[in-house]
Amino acid sequence: MSDRIRHAGSVAWAVVGLAAVLGLVGLAAWFVRVIWPPLILAGAIVFILNPVVTRAQHHGIPRVLATALSYLCVVLLLGGSVLLVYPLARDQAKQLGDDWPDIRHDLQHRLDDLAEDSDSWPIRVPTWKEFEDEFGSGKGKHANDTIAQRVDRVRDIGARIFHVAIVFILAPIIAFYLLVDLPRLRRIRESSFSRFSFS
Repeated sequence: MSDRIRHAGSVAWAVVGLAAVLGLVGLAAWFVRVIWPPLILAGAIVFILNPVVTRAQHHGIPRVLATALSYLCVVLLLGGSVLLVYPLARDQAKQLGDDWPDIRHDLQHRLDDLAEDSDSWPIRVPTWKEFEDEFGSGKGKHANDTIAQRVDRVRDIGARIFHVAIVFILAPIIAFYLLVDLPRLRRIRESSFSRFSFS
C-alpha cells in the first residue's frame, strides 16, 4: 500500500513540476510575444523558398544570389498579380458604387423584416436605423468623444498598423538571413547532436 502511495505522490509531483515548467515557458513566451509573428512568417517564407534556393545552389548558383533571385521573383510575381487584378478590382468597385443604392435599399428592407421577425427570439436583430445609429459615421457611439479620446483612438489604430508593417518588414529580412545560413545552421545542429550523443 505504501508503495502505491509513494508512486502516486511521485506522479503527482511530476505533474506539478511539468505544469510549473509549462507555466514558466508560457509566461516567458508571453513576455516576448512581439517576436513571434515575424518569426512565424519568416519560417513560412523559408519553408516555401528553401527548396527553390537549394535546387539553384545545386546548379552552381551561390546561395546568397539564389536567395536574392528568389526574392526578386516573388516581388515580380506579386507585382504582376497586382497589375492584373487592379483593373478588375477597379471595375468591380465602380460597379458596386453604381449599384450600392439599390443594394442598400434591399439590405435595409431585409434587415428590417428580420428585426421584426426576431421580436420573439432570445436575441433581437437590430433594425437598419438602429444599426446606422450605432455604427454610422458621426452618429455612433464615438460621436460624443472628446478630442483627446479621438487622438487616442487614432494613435491606437496607428500603433496597430505600425506593428503589422514591422512584421511584414522584419519577416522577409529574417527569412533572407535564415535562407542564406540554413546549411551552416544544419551543420551546427548535427554537430551538436553528435557531440551530445557521444558524451
